Amino acid sequence: MSDGGINKVIKVIAVAILLPLGVLIPALSLESYYAPQSLAHAETTSGLAARKRRYLKLLKEEITTSQQDHIKLRCLAVQSNVKTYALRIGTIKTDREEAYDTILAKLNKLNKGLKAQAYDTTEFESDIAVLQGHVDEFKSAMKSYKQVVEDMTEIDCTKDPAAFKAALEEARRLHLELIGTIQTIRADLVNTIKTSLRQLREDLAGSRIVPTTTNAKDKE
Repeated sequence: MSDGGINKVIKVIAVAILLPLGVLIPALSLESYYAPQSLAHAETTSGLAARKRRYLKLLKEEITTSQQDHIKLRCLAVQSNVKTYALRIGTIKTDREEAYDTILAKLNKLNKGLKAQAYDTTEFESDIAVLQGHVDEFKSAMKSYKQVVEDMTEIDCTKDPAAFKAALEEARRLHLELIGTIQTIRADLVNTIKTSLRQLREDLAGSRIVPTTTNAKDKE
């Protein structure tokens, strides 16, 4: 086991860290103005009605009649903006998830190689497990975020302004959750994983990690 594999993993991590946040959404504000464009669709999306009820339950305060009237006047413009953004989310989701999965695959491969040579990887394996947990959290939140943004393009906001507002608030909540999770993953990579990899590289170079057994496989 040379440090070449470790160097490659560090490079992959560096690339992922430099990825833009990607999930930063435009200011989805009912005060935003874009050329109005009717995007009202028949609500045929499976489960949309149930999700609208869930969004409404998550609202912290009731939407007044005057607020609903205001939303009706502005929502088509906002919906146009949301539809444009919704088209990008699939690519953003795929790119970032693939980057994280690539890192985890390389880390697990490295860990397996070290274990095969009887190195103690208990701490390293624990670091990988923590990272995996945070990546799973990101994937779950990203899936929900993608769904609620798509729902915002399907809700007939002029007929159901409360549901549209509720979906908007849920998108904002998930947006903040995603930013926090991405920052946590970035901290995992910079403060924990990269530090562990550098230590492994130094130990291997200085032969301070001593295998508990020696055989032909260990010398590969």
